[in-house]
Amino acid sequence: MAEPKFKAKIGCVSGTVFENTDKKEPSKKWRSFIVERNYKDGDEWKSTSNFNLNDLPKVQEVSRQLFAWNYANPIESDKE
Repeated sequence: MAEPKFKAKIGCVSGTVFENTDKKEPSKKWRSFIVERNYKDGDEWKSTSNFNLNDLPKVQEVSRQLFAWNYANPIESDKE
């Protein structure tokens, strides 16, 4: 997977933006967005895409930050 372009985190909820490039057509790019909740299971840190009701305001704010960053930083091919 590509290097993260942007990360946002509030408490146990984090979001990441990845920029992807088509291997057959390098000028074709798109972004993927991941939102997850991190938790500790014994001594091991894990992540999930399942959220509790109390996580939803954090999910909303992290998603807003990802959207705002994406809007302020268009993909190079989008600028044309």
